[in-house]
Amino acid sequence: MLRADPAMVDPTCVQRVSRRSVGARIRGAHHGAHEEHDAVTNGTIAMVKSPPDNTQRLMPRLKYDDAPAAIEFLCRAFGFEETARFSQGGKVIIAELALRGETLFAVGSTPDGASTARGLEGAIIELFCYVDDVDEHYSRAQTAGAKIQSAPEDKFWGVRSYDALDTEGYRWTFRKLIKYVALPDSKPK
Repeated sequence: MLRADPAMVDPTCVQRVSRRSVGARIRGAHHGAHEEHDAVTNGTIAMVKSPPDNTQRLMPRLKYDDAPAAIEFLCRAFGFEETARFSQGGKVIIAELALRGETLFAVGSTPDGASTARGLEGAIIELFCYVDDVDEHYSRAQTAGAKIQSAPEDKFWGVRSYDALDTEGYRWTFRKLIKYVALPDSKPK
């Protein structure tokens, strides 16, 4: 391992990290390839895997006007766990959220000139997330004040799901596969 100049590492940018090392959370510039890059951990340069284990290759980054409040809500209402947060100047540059140990998406403060779902007066994307128990998850979200769009319901294509909006208008569908439906049988009758 090589030693890095500690002056090159700004520890004030890292507010909270997962149980993994900071170095394991640093990604290379090319997210599409499984690559190893030099990363700095406690002043030591180490090889890291990109993307890290338990992180999917395609990870949406949702922008929020109030990212800290959104992160708190997403964890409280929908059961996500914040695994990493990098902040600078009071803004959340990026925070990663996971469910059951799998990093699913990132949250960040809105940069000047960018819009959020709230700013566009409605969600521009919808997010689908598998959960173990749709009804329990629905109760948790409802108790936490999520804006419920549809109650849990069994769908003809083999899932049980419900829809809710988060604090700034992103639409979430939480679902569980309840039966396999063959493609020809999945069309409405």
